Amino acid sequence: MLRFAALLLAASAFAQTDWPTYGNDAGAMRYSPLRQIDSANVARLKPAWTFHAGKPGSEAVPVVVDGVLYLTAPDGIYALVPETGELRWKYDAAPVALRGLAYWPASGALHPRLFVGNGPFLLALDATTGKPAPGFGDEGRIDLRKGVVEDLPNTEKVRYALNSPPAVFGDIVITGCSNGEGSPSIGAYGDIRGWDARTGKLLWTFHTVPRPGEPGAETWPEGAWKSRSGTNVWGFLTVDTERGIVYAPLGSPTSDFYGADRVGDGLYGNSLVALDARTGARKWYHQLVHHDLWDYDPAAPPALFDIHRGGRTIPAVAQITKMGLLFVFDRVTGEPVYGIEERPVPQSIVPGEVTSKTQPFPVKPPPLARNTFRIEDLYNLSPEQARFCKELFESNHMKIGGPYTPLPLEGNALFFPSTLGGGNWGGVSVDPALGLLFVNVMNVGQWGHMEKRGSEYVRTSAYGAYARFWNRDTRIPCQKRA
Repeated sequence: MLRFAALLLAASAFAQTDWPTYGNDAGAMRYSPLRQIDSANVARLKPAWTFHAGKPGSEAVPVVVDGVLYLTAPDGIYALVPETGELRWKYDAAPVALRGLAYWPASGALHPRLFVGNGPFLLALDATTGKPAPGFGDEGRIDLRKGVVEDLPNTEKVRYALNSPPAVFGDIVITGCSNGEGSPSIGAYGDIRGWDARTGKLLWTFHTVPRPGEPGAETWPEGAWKSRSGTNVWGFLTVDTERGIVYAPLGSPTSDFYGADRVGDGLYGNSLVALDARTGARKWYHQLVHHDLWDYDPAAPPALFDIHRGGRTIPAVAQITKMGLLFVFDRVTGEPVYGIEERPVPQSIVPGEVTSKTQPFPVKPPPLARNTFRIEDLYNLSPEQARFCKELFESNHMKIGGPYTPLPLEGNALFFPSTLGGGNWGGVSVDPALGLLFVNVMNVGQWGHMEKRGSEYVRTSAYGAYARFWNRDTRIPCQKRA
């Protein structure tokens, strides 16, 4: 059973406020002005109520609007009374995007609506009744595969889904996508699209793998748009509602650890892209990892806030990454606020692989998560851990690598951070009153190597035929071993 709990202070009165999106505001600062709970009384919090959904597995942050709490679970969408946990309505649906839903306020005679991923569909519910929204698409939902995969080969193998909630700007619902459970080599379906919130009509499309003639197409092998998955927004979009700009953190192209079939930097993989929310036109972009071989997709919501410096105000957007690097840009112009340097990085020796000679590093701030490692760090907790780690290190022929170390063919590379390290998909928090940005990071390492597979995996790359490789990696099991 999936459990949701509310906490309260026994002696306090209710303090009602909305939390209308994952990050509270459309720019995902995740900031609340409430002062009822503080360091002096937080220890006195106690459970107020518990609600059990039908199945486990949700990662959603509920939203609260006009005295109703809305959330997603694996078996459907729920509306609750936030003070008591009482069920107001439930809409049965599966699968459901487990990272939450989006709220659209009423427009004219229409009731407010909830938008949520339902497998390959975008589902619209009437927030008042919990029933499919009338007049939207086909009985309250639209097929997200339409207009994306019809011109691709093997379309029956394409899987398309939403992992996270869409963004809402005015009467436009903006969707990214997840690859779903299909073959990683089928389907260029990471496109970002804008839909009419009232009718479900497609308004605009941004191709995340550029088509021939579009800017960025030169960073891919010819025809890559027909056969490349990934390069998608599986995390959270954010919106500058004043300026009408949507910010999209785009993930890494497939395959995660092998790229001989995608020689080049591969725009817009691993990029922060700013789009006109009304038209989908690109305003600016920055690629945060070139030719990703580490699954370092930026999935956290880009946080929007203002920086006051030198007597002027800079409208900023901050993108935390799995690498533990925090990139901060002027959200209007795309100019780095604290500077970015392209620094040399290790190169791969995997046949057919062409790694980028440099990777971008912010000049400030320094890495917020660990990205270096010393052999002495294996032996600093206890004699038992030292013995375990020494045996693990030596038996697997590990070599310590720095940032952006490619996986080797012989032995194993040990490096920080892993695909689960750094800032991951949770995002940052910003306190505008204090002028501080807060980040939760995970110092998790990784080790692994590449292995050649059988002849049945032979494919064609820009540099000729190659035998497909795969990676074997794991977290370092001696990190916290007693």
